[in-house]
Amino acid sequence: VQERAETEIAKLKERVAGLEQKVQDAGIPPLTVWSYSGEDQPYPAGGVGTPNAIITMAGAANAFGDVQRDYDAISWEEIVKRNPDVIWVMTSAGPGFINELNGIKEKLGSDPRLTNISAIKNGAYVVVSYNEGGIETPRNVDAIEQMIDGLIALKQ
Repeated sequence: VQERAETEIAKLKERVAGLEQKVQDAGIPPLTVWSYSGEDQPYPAGGVGTPNAIITMAGAANAFGDVQRDYDAISWEEIVKRNPDVIWVMTSAGPGFINELNGIKEKLGSDPRLTNISAIKNGAYVVVSYNEGGIETPRNVDAIEQMIDGLIALKQ
């Protein structure tokens, strides 16, 4: 089992190296990302944990990277103040969350407090499932790739 595990780890590391090169080659501008799952009280990813690593490995900055927790409650006023460039729509977050892009876009777009947030005005959304990017799993490499591809698509 150990030998097979080491082979899989090597493959994942190779993929990550290729993705790091993809970020450099793409010239993604320095964007700030806010992770959102459709909850009534925003509970974005902070500067500790898997989602923060995915955002930074994709060449972006976590809008709440200074919050020293993996997730924490943040006020809507703070979301507006930080004015993120991109919203990471974290689907499949579980019961009580909006688990699809259109529902989240509708919720955010209809909230008058959020009309001046750059990401909402520009329709800058990237979808990466909580199951791939919100928790530690070998699928985190897939989440990094999805985030990079989403950021590249926004650039075009």
